Amino acid sequence: MRTSHALLVALVLSVAPAVAQSTAGWRAYPSYNELSAVTSSPDGLWASADGGVFFFPPSTGQFETVTSIDGLEGASVGALAFDEGRGVLWIG
Repeated sequence: MRTSHALLVALVLSVAPAVAQSTAGWRAYPSYNELSAVTSSPDGLWASADGGVFFFPPSTGQFETVTSIDGLEGASVGALAFDEGRGVLWIG
């Protein structure tokens, strides 16, 4: 009986970290109210606010977001610049 309890505890402890690390079901609802930076690229407009970075391509008319859930370090972005020579958005 004691062995079965130990196996059960070991199983729960080994599975819990794998389940806890998944962000597949998470969604962020950042605020668009106070923008801290805005820049343009050939495909659309980029903006940043407290909740992350937003991209608006006029071709689709749909906002795309990049937040900490997507891997953005920190939620506060103070500067944006699009480097046309490299085709890269710089975030600071």
